[in-house]
Amino acid sequence: MTGEYKEKTMFVDNLFSKRGYILDCNKDYIKLFFDKGLPEDCTLTDCGKFYKIIRYIVGENQLLGYRSGKIKPLSVEKMSELFKCTERQTRKFLKKMKEIKVIKEVSINDTKWYAVNPLYALKSKYLSLTTFIIFQDELISVLPKWVIDSFMREAQEITDKVEVKE
Repeated sequence: MTGEYKEKTMFVDNLFSKRGYILDCNKDYIKLFFDKGLPEDCTLTDCGKFYKIIRYIVGENQLLGYRSGKIKPLSVEKMSELFKCTERQTRKFLKKMKEIKVIKEVSINDTKWYAVNPLYALKSKYLSLTTFIIFQDELISVLPKWVIDSFMREAQEITDKVEVKE
């Protein structure tokens, strides 16, 4: 060591341009697709509850969960606390969301989860294989054939046991 000190200068030109400043409050985000808004029969209350729970999408598989040491599924009881309503009202909301295919109930390796349809809110830039398996009926009409074929090939190699509940 010579005792020399060097100062490092960072340039952040790409954060500010003629278009404005890139507001990056945090790197955790959810993409909403306004051309594919929630179905018309959703009430404002349904929309509010949906908006509240999409903040709990964890990872790239569109599963609703929360961190408590490890990631745990978001249960009806926990959702009821978030919504400040009864479990009965939460079950009614979930039933409606499942009927209109916005949310699906799935079992992954024998653990019950709720998953959010990526056509309404997407946690990642990428559509994962697990998400494709859960929502393939809804996604097949919007994805290119080559993407579907690629996912179908990958699905044959999956080791997780994914079961969609009706």
